[in-house]
Amino acid sequence: MTGWLMVRSTRVAWLLLLIAMVIWGSSFLVIKVALDVMAPMTLVWCRLLVGLVIIGCLAVWFPKPTITRADLPALICMALFEPCLYFLFETHALIYTTSAAAGVTMALLPLAVAVASALFLGEPMTARSLWLLLSVAGAIMLALGATVQESAPRPILGSLLLLGAIGAATAYTVVIKRLLTRYPVIVLLSVQCLVGTLFYTPIWWILDGSIPNIPGHAWWAVLYLGGVVTLGAYGLFTLSLTQLPATAAGAATNVVPVIAVLLGVFWLDEHLTGMQWLGIGAVLIGLIAWQKSAPASGPQDTAH
Repeated sequence: MTGWLMVRSTRVAWLLLLIAMVIWGSSFLVIKVALDVMAPMTLVWCRLLVGLVIIGCLAVWFPKPTITRADLPALICMALFEPCLYFLFETHALIYTTSAAAGVTMALLPLAVAVASALFLGEPMTARSLWLLLSVAGAIMLALGATVQESAPRPILGSLLLLGAIGAATAYTVVIKRLLTRYPVIVLLSVQCLVGTLFYTPIWWILDGSIPNIPGHAWWAVLYLGGVVTLGAYGLFTLSLTQLPATAAGAATNVVPVIAVLLGVFWLDEHLTGMQWLGIGAVLIGLIAWQKSAPASGPQDTAH
């Protein structure tokens, strides 16, 4: 890849990927805080705007990139897939279905990414892919083991929207993996924040149209979501893809709900059921076994 900011060690790439998953897992608690004082679409718009301002300030320290006209459709599609369509599908799906159903559906993302990577990136699906099934089963147990039952006014519509979110996240992973061969991470993040902000500005204007009066104690939540989650997690995720296959990124996504529920246990005094503990174990065992069973002829670590 021509440019800067790339990872040359498989171990470092895995570390960055897992840190990204931890940050995404922590975002659920922070989103709860922010949603107490602002509407969902306003929150999405604010976090993207914060991310755009931060990355605009950081961009002055990097060489000016050259973006070819032929790559513009792929760059715009990348940003439309995520954050635009993914956020839109996921947010509205939770209005019509339960979080448990959402967890079960989203657990299929690693398999979707594995299939798409095989079809479009030439990443082979072998017998080791069966470990992904264990991880997926663990994520499903984690969701089904929840004791709180929520209303689901239109579950079929909710499930269709979740499938749209899976499709958007899968397409995003495939497209960004290809773009990483030509553009550095900061360029891709800048495009995501810019297109995402432009996409959500009319939506925010139609649904709200006013700057929310955010209490002082909630500003840290908005800044965390915009700076650490939107830029930090996506940046680490993208950096990891400079060394890891897209299938690895998909496999790691089931760590996100594990982190979310564990943070709920330690910070919110929530309690897990036996099925949820089994699910956590299955997710981690499946992911570790999948990674350990990688062919010895794969990429070797080099100095970072």
